[in-house]
Amino acid sequence: MAIAPENATAANARVRWLPSSSQVSTYRVYVRNAGVPYSSSAWSGNPAPSADGSITAVVPFTPGPSGVNYFAVVAIGSISGVESNLSQELPIGTPNPCTLDACSAKTTCTFGTRPNGTSCADELFCNGDEVCQAGVCGSNARNCADVVECTVDTCDEAANKCVHTGPPGCCVACDSGDPCLADACAGGDCSAPDGTEIEVNRVRLLKKSSGIKLAAKGRFTLDAPVDPTVTGVQISLVAADGTELYTSTIPSSEVRAGSAPGRYRFVASRAQASPAENGATRLDFRVKAGSWGMTFKAETANLDDAFEEASLTWVVRMGSSCARHLYMECKQGPSKSTCR
Repeated sequence: MAIAPENATAANARVRWLPSSSQVSTYRVYVRNAGVPYSSSAWSGNPAPSADGSITAVVPFTPGPSGVNYFAVVAIGSISGVESNLSQELPIGTPNPCTLDACSAKTTCTFGTRPNGTSCADELFCNGDEVCQAGVCGSNARNCADVVECTVDTCDEAANKCVHTGPPGCCVACDSGDPCLADACAGGDCSAPDGTEIEVNRVRLLKKSSGIKLAAKGRFTLDAPVDPTVTGVQISLVAADGTELYTSTIPSSEVRAGSAPGRYRFVASRAQASPAENGATRLDFRVKAGSWGMTFKAETANLDDAFEEASLTWVVRMGSSCARHLYMECKQGPSKSTCR
């Protein structure tokens, strides 16, 4: 069945349907307002089929208060004189997708409001995801903002995607998940070099009664000279989605230079090894020709979330210098997680 409003009169609709396969004496078209059952028929007759085999009727109706009316056709058997079941209902107007409004028979209908949170999505991308709330379909415009300040963020409806454009030199491609680039990209600074790769020897987390014990050992290369007794040191473990799970910041005043060149060390006192200090107990650097060998240990319950992750990123920052190993795979057991 198909329907369309007549141009000449707003309260007429052209209804078209395929004939019944049974013997029919007449057809009836019923019209109802949204939220109301059917009553008497609005049209009856048995016109000859058109060239394409369909039957067409011009049906008068009174537009409903909501602007929505439903149409259904029945066939009257020429022998039995009994009405068939209702055809599929078709509306004129725009039905509310957050209401239940359907009739399986002329007076057997389901009316009501769909539960809050029910999807009422349309075919548009840029107006966001639509859901029902108290019988009303609402949406918020899609948020296309990225983390790069220098880009202009727009929504392309034709391409069904967010678009980020910027002037030459803007960090359009900075959203790489690399924590060593996060600060530079947020400021639109593309002159920042990539972070240095940490060659991981071992990252191990052990469950203890006092918390999780972390032992991390690796090596990285820095081109520029760095003095951790001036910059301090920050060690972080980051989840695959970018969430920072653990961070320990060792101030420059707590880092000691060794008697031999290129040796730096932090050893926590009993007070410093408390959970409030994120449990850092020891840090050792051995530096030779720009190559930094590093050992870091900590023990704290603040490492619980890191212990549960199947993938971790290890990050070391000293001033503007940054080294990391992205997405280490962690093999987990009941009491031990080993990442490489």
